[in-house]
Amino acid sequence: MTIIDYVRYYKDVPLFEVSWNQMDTLIVATLSYAKIRGFRKERSFTEFIRMVEGVPKEKGEELLAAKIRQIVRLLKKTKRYEKVTVENFNDVLNDKTQFGAMTWKVGRKKIIGFRGTDGTIIGWIDSLRLSCECPTRAHLLARDYLEREIDEGDEVILCGHSKGGNLAVVGAMMLDDGRKRAVKKIYNFDGPGVRKEQFESREYGMIRHKIVNIMPEKSYVGTLMLSGGRTKVVKSNAKGLAVHYQTTWEVFGEVFAKGRQDKISLQLHDNTVTSFMRIDNREVKRVLDVMYEKFKGRATEKVSWLDILGVVEGIKEMDAETRKCFGEIIGSLFRGAQ
Repeated sequence: MTIIDYVRYYKDVPLFEVSWNQMDTLIVATLSYAKIRGFRKERSFTEFIRMVEGVPKEKGEELLAAKIRQIVRLLKKTKRYEKVTVENFNDVLNDKTQFGAMTWKVGRKKIIGFRGTDGTIIGWIDSLRLSCECPTRAHLLARDYLEREIDEGDEVILCGHSKGGNLAVVGAMMLDDGRKRAVKKIYNFDGPGVRKEQFESREYGMIRHKIVNIMPEKSYVGTLMLSGGRTKVVKSNAKGLAVHYQTTWEVFGEVFAKGRQDKISLQLHDNTVTSFMRIDNREVKRVLDVMYEKFKGRATEKVSWLDILGVVEGIKEMDAETRKCFGEIIGSLFRGAQ
């Protein structure tokens, strides 16, 4: 069973019978990838689903987009979310950054989901910048979004998949103390952690106990860098890098099927923790700036294998130590993809 089966079996189970749980939160994180135009005004859940349903199917559609269509078809008529409202749907894609977020309101509770990397060139460059910059442009957008959406005294859950999980964590770090207290849980669904400087900061220490990291057994994103809080390892029905898709994770009712972290994932974690401590941030930023200039004018296009080869060529321009560190990380990713 996967999150699709959860939707199928629980879509007509009211929230007063089975309370909001981590599966519902994962649905928020997943639907944040919907390719609809942004809006601020509060919409009913039915209106929101109709908007997502109306998105034209793209040629060569990715697995996640197809699964979102399946979820939306199941949720066209739902008792579980019939009283949910959706507001402030952000969809930012330009030549400088890629960002998405939305807020679900369930009674007095707010669940805020952040979108992960969307497959565009700028989306991937944004993700690479997490290794050497904090805050990035996307981090600042996440903070600004949360400042608009959260008031002291609110009851808030933050979530995100992949880069979106990192945005949820870092966005919360950057809030004032009152808004931090309003955040009750932060679900990081296989998103990267943070660098050592942020991990040891007072701001991170204030939210560490609220973080729940959920990642598949063969995680090659969620194991990057340092993550505090609790970690849950789950089984996936996929192989290779496809395990990163949250729609492949196995569930049993309202909980994830418990898994065990594999050796390559643990090695990747160790490599990134030690490697990023040796990396010259200025050197990585320089190379990423060169890549950005190379792709300028095409930044919002979908990334291709030729573009990935261009990124590899860019890594060759790094100094020897930084190149070695990235080589270790890419090597772990390659072995995990087999």
